[in-house]
Amino acid sequence: MFEKKEDFPSTDNKSIETIVGESVKLKGNLKSDGDIIINGSIAGDVKTKASVQVGASANVVASIKASNIQVSGVVQGNIEAKETLQISETGKVYGDINIGVLVVSPGAV
Repeated sequence: MFEKKEDFPSTDNKSIETIVGESVKLKGNLKSDGDIIINGSIAGDVKTKASVQVGASANVVASIKASNIQVSGVVQGNIEAKETLQISETGKVYGDINIGVLVVSPGAV
C-alpha cells in the first residue's frame, strides 16, 4: 500500500568536491561542478551543477543554485533547484524558491 519514500539523493565520497566545516566562515562566491556540503557559515552565492547539503549547524546568507538542495540549517537567500529542494525538520529557508520538487518535513520553516 505504501511505497518506500525515496531519500535525498546520496552524495558518495567521489562526487563531493567541497566541504565547509563548522568552524569555517566564508565570505564570497562558491562555484563548483561537484557536490558541496556546508556545515559552517557562508555569505555570498553558492552555485554547482550537482547537489548542496546545508547541515544543521550551517548559517548561509546567500543565493543557492544547484540540481538538488537539502537544508537542515538556516538559509537566508533565494534558492533555485533544478530537481529537488528538501527542507528537514531543523531547516529554515528565508527567501524565494524556484524548484522542481519540494519536500518539507514537519517543523521546517
